[in-house]
Amino acid sequence: MKRKVMAILLVLAMVSGLAACSKAPSGGESSTPAPQTTAQAVEETEKESTEETAAPEAQQEAPAQGTFKPLTKEELEAIKPAKFGRKAITYIAPYSAGGAADLVGRKLAAIAGEKYGVDVVVENVVGGSGTIGVLQCLTSNPDGYTVSLLNAAFMGQCIQGRLDIDWEKDMTVLCKEVEDVLGIYVKADGDVNTWEKFADKVKNNPPGTVTMGLAGTLSANHACVLALGEAFGDKNIFTIPIYGGAARSITEIIGGHCDATVCKPADCINQLKNGEVVCIGYFANNRVEAFPDVPTVQEFFPDVVMWGDPDYMAIYLITNAGVDEEITNYLTQLFVSCIMDEDFQKLAAESGFQAINVPTGEEAFQAARGLYSALVEMNNIFVDAEEGVNVQ
Repeated sequence: MKRKVMAILLVLAMVSGLAACSKAPSGGESSTPAPQTTAQAVEETEKESTEETAAPEAQQEAPAQGTFKPLTKEELEAIKPAKFGRKAITYIAPYSAGGAADLVGRKLAAIAGEKYGVDVVVENVVGGSGTIGVLQCLTSNPDGYTVSLLNAAFMGQCIQGRLDIDWEKDMTVLCKEVEDVLGIYVKADGDVNTWEKFADKVKNNPPGTVTMGLAGTLSANHACVLALGEAFGDKNIFTIPIYGGAARSITEIIGGHCDATVCKPADCINQLKNGEVVCIGYFANNRVEAFPDVPTVQEFFPDVVMWGDPDYMAIYLITNAGVDEEITNYLTQLFVSCIMDEDFQKLAAESGFQAINVPTGEEAFQAARGLYSALVEMNNIFVDAEEGVNVQ
């Protein structure tokens, strides 16, 4: 099992490297190409600009990664298809209110309305570990008025054969939305509110004494719990499925119904700020910039670690596969502008997630394919764990 986890780490490292090295798209048929924000895009743009005899102002150096300047309201309006914009865009957050998906969606909707005059309505559609809301988007009228999220949980369901869908053909990936990291969250005034207390309770009690609330089985969160259990001795940690998403799992922790859960900082940012919960460790190679005092699990278990790259927890913005290309280009420009807006970047810094590397179009699609390949390997964890007490 240990060798399997290490093998997955190598796969994820390779996937991350491939994603970083993927060539940015050079544009497409649209007159306004999708914003290029990766270092590769900068190099490609500079190379092309030296080969073309364009006007001096067109030969300016492309913006470096993370410095994309959002479009103005007038610039965005200029590329909006005449047939689009007659009604509000529905942003389906496939998890409960108060979680990370809800938080991100509502901030993007606010920016779209306040700065671009675009009406975006957030709709929480809960169920199926996030699949119900995504499927609602994919089966909606392909007119561009419905968007949702693609993440590791949805892909995991596809890999497990639980969904009769080909994600590569049945959706259009608009852009990467955010990158996140998973951590172990506990009640701030509970009996395991530090890593040392948590580890002591796991090591010195019978199997099943320490309980982990699990929002989404067969997910990346679940895989992290299994890897953590292996590090401590495989069967010392008992998982309790919790229906209602990460927000509900946090409620269960505060109520004293379980010891801990695995989720993202944005899933419980209000409870973190209010001092109701704390994170005792992140599943990452490096400490999270927004929370530098919180250790990583790797610091305690350097031989068994777990995922390691926030790109693994990337979330992609998607729409129906049948939406017209001009409309998908407009939606991409709108949401990338909102993502790179200073208000959204402030939220990202405060909430512990990243929204700097925002590939779009084909580049985003290829990055998502890399994530899918890594998840196929991760699936072996669940196969191996079927004989253990960790899988509910």
